[in-house]
Amino acid sequence: MKKFWSIVGTIFLIFSIIVLIFCIYVAVRTKQTGQDMYILGYKPYMISTGSMEPTLKVRGLVVIKEIPYENIKVDDIISFVPEEMPDKSVCHRVVEITDEGFVTKGDNNFKNDMGLVTKDEYKGKLVFHSNIYANAYYVVTDSNPIVLVVLFSVLIIGIVLAVVAIRILRKEKELEEEPKKEKKSE
Repeated sequence: MKKFWSIVGTIFLIFSIIVLIFCIYVAVRTKQTGQDMYILGYKPYMISTGSMEPTLKVRGLVVIKEIPYENIKVDDIISFVPEEMPDKSVCHRVVEITDEGFVTKGDNNFKNDMGLVTKDEYKGKLVFHSNIYANAYYVVTDSNPIVLVVLFSVLIIGIVLAVVAIRILRKEKELEEEPKKEKKSE
């Protein structure tokens, strides 16, 4: 059972590192170009308001996937850029679908959003969300490149040290268990 949890922990660590690297890369590229950056159809966003709480927390990380507009269903959470706020992305839940567009509403809002989300405003569907990565994403998007290099270097060193420490602990445990196995066989 311990081996199972060790594998699960390692998988989670690798997944977390991949997500963090992905977010850093997208944040830097978005800042450099000033345009939305999708990688393989995915784009991370940071939630800036409480309109979707408790589902999506402020400063939580969401990942949007470019899914065809026609495939969206009621209760899907989508990202869109309202025509009246062209510099702001919104993540809200689809509460109704009409021929003219989607009716959306924030989970924490009392009323539906004004206006319909049209195909031109639609960006994608939420496929992942987490509060674990929120602080790292926030630091990355508000930092200059030197800070990012330092943070990334510290992250890599931390990962290497964690892997080395895990290997040392495993080796020590194996050495402790060897005499016990020898006594049992006698």
